[in-house]
Amino acid sequence: MSAHKESAALMSAMLRITHPELYFMAREAMSSLQTLQNVQDVVMLWHSVFNGCQVISNRETPIHRDNNSHVKWYDLLCSVGPYTGADLEMPGAGLRFEYNTGTAVFLCGRLLRHGVSKADGDRVCIAYYMRENVQQRMGSKFAGWSHQRTYKYILP
Repeated sequence: MSAHKESAALMSAMLRITHPELYFMAREAMSSLQTLQNVQDVVMLWHSVFNGCQVISNRETPIHRDNNSHVKWYDLLCSVGPYTGADLEMPGAGLRFEYNTGTAVFLCGRLLRHGVSKADGDRVCIAYYMRENVQQRMGSKFAGWSHQRTYKYILP
C-alpha cells in the first residue's frame, strides 16, 4: 500500500477538484476510521479518501451498476497497461468512449450502467469508490450532487 501512496494522493486530489463536497465527506470518514483501534494500523497505510478499491485485470466488464456506493457519489475508474481497443460504454446515456491507457473517468456508478469491452493486450482497471455503509457507520453527512455553482469562481 505504501507504493500506491502517490497514485492514491493523485486520485484523491482529482476528486477534490471534481466534487469537493464528496471529497471532504470522504476525508472526514477516513479520519474517523483512524480512531477505531481494530482498523487503525491498516487505515494509517491507506492514502486515499476513497474507502474502496478494486483491481480488474485483463477482462471484459459486462454492463452493470455498482451497488455498494450511493447514487449521488462518483466512482473513479483508472485504466493502465499496454493495450489497445477497449471502449467504455454507458448505454443508458447513449455514450461510448475509447478507453485508452492512462484514462481516468468519474461516474456515478450506481446510477449509470457501464461496462468495458475486451482489449487487445494487458489492461488493468483500478476502480476507486466509497461504500455507503462505511460512510453511515462513520456518521457522515452524505454529500449530494456535484453542482456547477461549486465552480462559480473558476468558470465565467
